Amino acid sequence: MFCLFAEKKPQVSSVSMILSLPPRFEEKDSKPTISVHQNSVCLEDRDTLVNFSLHNAELSPLSCRGLLLNRHKDLQMTLRSLETKEGEIIQPARQDAAHINQSKLVEKILICQNQLFCISCGNRILHRHSSFHRVLPLPSENWSDYADMWFCHQHDSHGTSDNHDTADTHDHPKSKPSPSLTPKANDCLVGTTYIMIKSRHIQSGAVNSHQDELVCGRCGVCIGTSLTHKQSDQETKDIYKIYLHATTFQQTDDVSDLLTSKQSSEDRLQYYLSQLLQEESQLYTSFRFIISSTDKHNLSIKILVWLLDENIEVYQGICETTSDINQVIDIPAVLCMKLLYRCILSSSQAKPEDKASYKLWERDNSVHGISLPYSLCQQMTSLLINSTKKLPKSTRQLNGFNIS
Repeated sequence: MFCLFAEKKPQVSSVSMILSLPPRFEEKDSKPTISVHQNSVCLEDRDTLVNFSLHNAELSPLSCRGLLLNRHKDLQMTLRSLETKEGEIIQPARQDAAHINQSKLVEKILICQNQLFCISCGNRILHRHSSFHRVLPLPSENWSDYADMWFCHQHDSHGTSDNHDTADTHDHPKSKPSPSLTPKANDCLVGTTYIMIKSRHIQSGAVNSHQDELVCGRCGVCIGTSLTHKQSDQETKDIYKIYLHATTFQQTDDVSDLLTSKQSSEDRLQYYLSQLLQEESQLYTSFRFIISSTDKHNLSIKILVWLLDENIEVYQGICETTSDINQVIDIPAVLCMKLLYRCILSSSQAKPEDKASYKLWERDNSVHGISLPYSLCQQMTSLLINSTKKLPKSTRQLNGFNIS
């Protein structure tokens, strides 16, 4: 088969292209001809002619440089890209950006109130009489790590505060349990990737609980988890954490857009995760992240992510080798995010080089940490690995990291 993979970087007007050729091109009597035109690439050999037509791309054929046939028998080249019209690029499956921006989501929930739906099937999650008197943004996931260093702004150094308690906090910072934030009866607490509400807001039959996992009562998709906390010296599970990647707030009951959408749940999840990384990168001025999660059985997932490019246009076309004399393959441009990653699924079985990289990143203040639900972390790992498998073999790794 013939395969074309290209990355267009509009900011630097450059297109990196890789052509994967079938094994028969290596035969002595084979004399393939490859020609680059302004918006297409042609491969010709004996009785076969394949024309890859690149939408929204204008190439400068005379600018071709870096021509190389690598060890995987892929032909690499770089060309200059000319300016093209906007609006002809396939945008990723969009989910409302308010799901990512915390302040916008708070405003949206105040307007929509109980209009929360499963994004996969349109099932209504909250009962119709539910309302939130307070919708409050939560601090970042690791806010409690330094809570023992906080003090009231009216703290008096002349003895009005309890100095013994203060000294004990600094001498034994781990002796007290980490504080936790829980919603009151009519509160909705908004995190980066979830909301926390009381279980009383959930519509009867809308959600099924399997141990601590909450699944949609209609389609069975995991939409959250139940939290255990102490109330009147008894442990209760009346607080639900609802994942934002699996649900959506909207102002009407009309869920036809969700049901008729051609966007797959995988596409929506990819867009959600890419938007999350972009928001966190802009908020914390960081391009490296440690994404982590631990389940109730203490199984952990850690993903080291290095954001290389937030917006590149990717072309990927495949032509199965057939007896057709002339084939034209139209390839649209897809807007993507490019990153490096390393997955550490088990600390005990992790490779030494992965452990070393993790420890190095953990000590680096420029690396930002993101905590995700365990199921979402599993899905992200699967998405990254599947994305890598779709790339040409010569572009799947860089300096010990996988490319996605």
